[in-house]
Amino acid sequence: MDSILVYTTFGTEPDVTSDLWLLPLLGEREAFPFLKTGFHESQGQSSPDGRWLAYASNESGRPEVYFPSFPDAGVGVQVSTNGGPQPRWRGDGQELYYLSLDPKLLAAEIITEPTLRVGTSRNLFGIPITPTTFANPASIHEYDVAEDGEHFLLMVPPEDATVSITVVLNWTAGLQR
Repeated sequence: MDSILVYTTFGTEPDVTSDLWLLPLLGEREAFPFLKTGFHESQGQSSPDGRWLAYASNESGRPEVYFPSFPDAGVGVQVSTNGGPQPRWRGDGQELYYLSLDPKLLAAEIITEPTLRVGTSRNLFGIPITPTTFANPASIHEYDVAEDGEHFLLMVPPEDATVSITVVLNWTAGLQR
């Protein structure tokens, strides 16, 4: 498929899980499930060549990163081995990044020829954030990676984590001046 949107849907009580769905942006434009199970699947990330879809799932009892073929969910490969949400692809698709639960940023080599397999994951660096995945399956990615895999952008909480909220009532009245 040329243009496709990957998104997460959420079930309702008692089946409060999340599933990955696909929406073709050309042609019929009818959404269909990619992965629909009794577990949480979220954070779908299409590989740069469009052949694979990395995602996080708690089917092992903790968040792990997997990737099956795409757009047909064929046999997948587990990337992380000790927990790992928030997958992100390097621009050439030969490396997949994810967060460990301790928390560190890891990189796994992805080998697709002659057969699909995952190389050893290596520790890149510790990060000053705690992944929120599966505490809230709708959580956003807390980092991004440049196409070359050399630069990373992290959402880091401020050192003084004091949060203040200002609520402005009747704010539209100020627009009439």
